[in-house]
Order: sequence, then structure tokens, then C-alpha cells
Amino acid sequence: MSIPKLVRVKAVTEADIAATEKDGLLHLFAVGLDAAAGIFGARVPFITISSRCALRLLACQESGSTPPVWAAELGTFLEWIDPGHLQAAMVADFARCVQTQRLLAGGA
Repeated sequence: MSIPKLVRVKAVTEADIAATEKDGLLHLFAVGLDAAAGIFGARVPFITISSRCALRLLACQESGSTPPVWAAELGTFLEWIDPGHLQAAMVADFARCVQTQRLLAGGA
């Protein structure tokens, strides 16, 4: 399994946001643990390890450089168990951020 071409997420649809709102409690707990574990090594606010991996791979795709071994191995594994996982993780993390922004701004 190879890592697909990734694209930067600059916006999400209402359907993307609605999809994250349907996540069950167990899934949200797992995402929270994932994001909490992701603070080690990088202090990027609340993104999952999958998104952090996708961002590193995307930067390497854009620059034509070789990705670090951890990102290549993890990305390949994630795409093997769940094709499209890396791109979907970035979309889901972005959608959760939009939900949070709406809530904090009083528009949720």
C-alpha cells in the first residue's frame, strides 16, 4: 500500500461537520486520547497523530523530499488498514475545529 497524494484542507462542508457530530462517545474519547498523546514532540493544538502524520507527508510531497521514517511507516500502515485515512483525518480534525470555533463564538 502506498501513500496517496494528499491535499491541504482549507475548508470543510456542512456534511463534514455533521459527520463529526455523529461520532459516538467512544470514538470521541479515542480522538481525545489521540490528540493528547500528540502533544509529545510537537505542541500543535488538538490535532490527531493521524493528521500530524498526514501534514508531515504532505509537506514532503509538496517539497519533493523524503519523509521521515516514522511518518512513512505510520502513514503506510494507516492507509493499509483504512484507505483514505490520512486525508479523512485532516478533514475530521478541521471540522471539529470549525465546530469549536462556532461554539466559542456563540454560533453553534
